[in-house]
Formats: sequence, structure tokens, C-alpha cells
Amino acid sequence: MHAVLDHAEHDRVSLLYEVSQILATRQSGVLGLASAVFDVMHRALRLRSGVLVLDCAVARCVRAWRGELDVDDERYLRIARERARSMYRFLVGEGPRPREDGSTRGSFVVLPLVVSGSPILGALQVEQTRPLRETDLVFISTVVNQLAVELARRSAIIAVRAAERVRRRAAERDRAVAERDLLAHKLLADVSAALGASLDCRTTVAKSVAHAVPLLGDVCVVEALDVRGRPERLGTAFAGLDDPRLADEVLQAARMQPGDGPATVSDLSLSPPWRKASVARIPLVAQGNAVGVLALAMVRSGRRYGEHHLALAQELGRRLAMSIANARLHEEAEIANRQRQDVLAMVSHDLRSPLNAILFVAQSMLRTPVASDRRKGDRKKAEIVKRCADRMNRLIQDLLDLTSIEAGHLSVDLRRTALAPTVQAAIDAAGPAADAKRQRLEVRLPDEPLVVLCDGCRIIQVLSNLVGNAIKFTPPGGAVTISAERDAHGVVVRVSDTGPGISEAHLPHVFERYWQARETASKGTGLGLYIAKGIIDAHGGDIGVASELGRGATFHFTLPIPAGAEHAPSEAAG
Repeated sequence: MHAVLDHAEHDRVSLLYEVSQILATRQSGVLGLASAVFDVMHRALRLRSGVLVLDCAVARCVRAWRGELDVDDERYLRIARERARSMYRFLVGEGPRPREDGSTRGSFVVLPLVVSGSPILGALQVEQTRPLRETDLVFISTVVNQLAVELARRSAIIAVRAAERVRRRAAERDRAVAERDLLAHKLLADVSAALGASLDCRTTVAKSVAHAVPLLGDVCVVEALDVRGRPERLGTAFAGLDDPRLADEVLQAARMQPGDGPATVSDLSLSPPWRKASVARIPLVAQGNAVGVLALAMVRSGRRYGEHHLALAQELGRRLAMSIANARLHEEAEIANRQRQDVLAMVSHDLRSPLNAILFVAQSMLRTPVASDRRKGDRKKAEIVKRCADRMNRLIQDLLDLTSIEAGHLSVDLRRTALAPTVQAAIDAAGPAADAKRQRLEVRLPDEPLVVLCDGCRIIQVLSNLVGNAIKFTPPGGAVTISAERDAHGVVVRVSDTGPGISEAHLPHVFERYWQARETASKGTGLGLYIAKGIIDAHGGDIGVASELGRGATFHFTLPIPAGAEHAPSEAAG
């Protein structure tokens, strides 16, 4: 026996090489490798038993091998396993050093499986019937080091693979999030395009909810309050279901309520053939006012609404609410505008009928010859009545023009028109007012006749307003000048005065509706220049003003020239 052991000791170098070859094959699992390594150690040392404790990424287990033990020594093998566990806990600082209980039948050693700078991977316990010699310990330590290196290598590979799996899962998760965000951005872009295409919310909302499925559910329903405060369904969309009864059930569960609160998600039991749905209820609120509700349901997909679904649905609801609120405001404005037009039409008709009678009587009195002082007094009264009636007629016409301009329906009858007679008609109308203030009315037109494309009556209206304003604000003894000339864009007409001028701060506002400077607020309605601008805009021209305080003001506007009209005959305004 001793001769065999001595021979094994001499052959341990070759056995260590055999161990390295076993570990180098790496073809079996770690426990298979450990069994093969234990067989080599047993051939070298005639071991009584061996126990491997593994606590690393490769494995977490305790494995025992029977060496020189008899078959009936199973109980002793369990004791060896428990001793190895206790020693390992002591090595890693998780328990006290085990006390010898006398159960050992020989000598044993426990060595940690560790590579320098790394955590302990486990421990190997071997037991021999005779005392272990120093050469035995060197052999065992060398084998343990080789086994530890292989365990460390395999643990590193497992760690790398685990890290790769984590990275791959994170990349897949990031890709899924990016795809989800891309779909969400596309949904919102499509909805914004649909909502911006029209102010008819019935059309735009119906198109918008069609984009919400199937990304935000299998069913999408929008209900809103109409201009009279009554609920109205504006849009319904399905993801392949097309069941009106299903939409009714979803909307019933999410219907608007007084004092609508935040968005909610709930489960809804449905009638057959559907069973259960996850329902998201999004109140539609614009500027603090509830305008409707967005109801979404996931029916057959098995999904439930999560935070990202709810966030996207709330943004969709915000855009729908703003669009519906704007559409309602537009609808209310249209109704108010139609009502105003109806009132103005009625007022203009009902006022003009008695006004025409008043004018007829006043004109008849003015045509009657004066035969006495009493008749002279009556004539003066008739003149006053006629002036007041004319002013009321102008006010009524201004209101009608204002309504037409705001509605974009101001009509102009464009014709080839000679400018000189048009200017003269305005001068003739303004003559009495200028004479009353001893002002000069001057006309400066080129010798060459100017022909423009315009509505002569409307241009007389513009000139009368500009000349009338100039007379009104020019002090007695001053002058008002009308001039015209051709330029590259048409004919430019100017009305200049020697009045006090307009301050630079007031210039941007002179064509605004109802606007008047504070110092002149009692001299008109503030509609004349606004209407003048509307008339020139309808002609496709421009109107503006230039002025300095103390140096008067010059208003100018442009009119188009018809093709080939430089010397052609034209129609006079009339």
C-alpha cells in the first residue's frame, strides 16, 4: 500500500497536468468537472471523502463524494457536508468557527475557492484517514487554485452574459418606448392637423377620434355641450368593432357630470358578447370650463390603461377641448353676427321709411317759393330737418357698411372711371362746409386724364370722408388739397390739410373701428376712416396717413389702373 502511495506522490505532477486538462476541456457542467477532479485527487491521496460548497453565479449547492467510505457510512457523509457548510460560513464571515466534535475519523482540510481580488466562490473540503502531509496540502492547494480559476472564469462569462441580457432588455425597452413616443407624436400631429382644418367641430372631432384607435383603445367617443348647453355626440371611432351599442355603454360610463373632476381609469362590465373593458374618462376642459368628455375603452385587446396611455389621452383631450371651445365661440359669434345683421337690416328698413317721408316733406318745403317772413322761418326749419335726416341716412349707411366689411361681404362695382369727375363730385359736396369756415379747396391733377378701375360712388364716399375730416380739423382760413398722380402700382390720391396734425402715437390707430383721439372724441362716430379703409381694401388698394404735429396731415390711397386705360374713354362717377 505504501509503495503505491509513494508512487502516486512521485506522479503528482502528471496528475496536476491531468487536472488542468480536465478543466481545460470545459465540456461538462461544473459539478461534472469537480467529480472528475475529485477522482484525480482520490487517486493521488486515497481520500476518505470530499465536499464541494459552491456559492457563485455558476451554482449554489453542496456536493459530497464518497472516497474510502463504506456504503453504510451515509450518515457520516451528511456530517461531512454539514461541517463543510459551517466552515464555509466561517470563511465568509457569516458564522463562528466550528468546534471539533470528535466525529472526524482522520484529518481534513477546508480551502476557499478564491482568485486574488475577487469574492470567495465556494470551498473544497477533503478528508483523509491518515494525517495530511505538507506535500499533500501543496497538491490539494494547487488543485483548488486551478478549480477556483475555472469557476472565476465561468462566473465572469455568466456575468457578461447577464449584463448583455440586461443591456438587450434595456435596449428593447428603450426601443419600445421610442416607438410608443413616435406613435404618440404622430397621433397628436394628425389630430392637430385635423382640428386646424376647419372650425366645424363636428367634422374635425370625428376625424380626430379616428386617429385615436387602436393606439389609445378599441373604442373612442367624444361628447360635448352645444351652444345651448345640451350634450351632443361629436365623434365615435372603433378599432374593427363597429358596435354602436358598445359605444353607448362606454359613453354612459364616462358621461359628463356636474363639477367634472380629473381623468379616471376604471373597469366596466359589458353586455355580451363583450365581457369587460378598461375605460379611461378624460374631462374636456378649456379655460376652466367643462366643454365635454373623451371616453376611451380597451375591450378585446386585454390591455389596461397605464400612466403613458393616460398622459397621451389627457393631451389629446386638451387639444380637443381647445378646438371645441374655439368652434363654439366661432359658432356663437356667427349666430350673434347673423342676429346683428338681421337687426341692422330691420332697423335700416324701418328707419329709412319714415326718414324718406321726412326728407320728401323737407325738400317740398324748400322748393316752395318764399312769400313772407313766416315762410322764411319755415324754410330755415326745413333746412335743419333735411340736414338731420341726411345725417341719419349717413349713419344708417355707415352701420350697414360696417357690417358688410366685418363679414367680408362689402360689394364694389368696379368700372373704368375717370378720376377728375369723381374728385369734383366730392369737392362739390364739401364746398358748403369749407365756405362756412372760409377754407380753400384746391385740386391738383395732372393734365393727362387719369382713368382708374373703381366703384365711383364708393370712391366719392372715401373722398367725402377724407375731405370732410380735413375741413373739420383745419382751422378757419386754412386749405384742403386733393392731388393725384400715377406711380408704378396705379394712381395715388392724396388729401392734405393745414390742420394741427396727428401725433405719432395716434397714427397706428386712426383706421381702427370706433377709434378717436381723446381731444376729438366728440367730432364723429369713429367709423368713417374704418369704412374708408374697408372700401379701399375691397378695391385691392392701400390706404395710409403721414403727419406731424403742427404741420397738418396727408391721407393717401391707391387705385388700380385697368389694362390699356391710359388714354381710353371712361365713365364718369355718378
